[in-house]
Amino acid sequence: MKIFSTKPNQAELCSGVRFERVDGGMVSEDVSDEVGARFCSIAGFTAYGKDREAAEKAEAAALAKREAEAAAQAAEEAKKAEAEAAAQAAANAKADAEKKKQGKRS
Repeated sequence: MKIFSTKPNQAELCSGVRFERVDGGMVSEDVSDEVGARFCSIAGFTAYGKDREAAEKAEAAALAKREAEAAAQAAEEAKKAEAEAAAQAAANAKADAEKKKQGKRS
């Protein structure tokens, strides 16, 4: 597959892939689907020609994967924050009980 770049300062060599100038941007040499999907996940890069539909599917899959990873990370952080809040509440309750106990002794 080939990649089309609309980036204004696109270099002729990017991540080991050669690009050449064409009308409206730059086109890469043939690359593997994996390399193409990686490029297409970056703003300013799209599939070129007949590979566009396949690349759009790969781009959508890459986006879905990134969103799933972000959601999993957010869930993990929320779980950790909830555990920390519960631990803090327990510590506060223990401190309050201790204060009440000491108040009754006075």
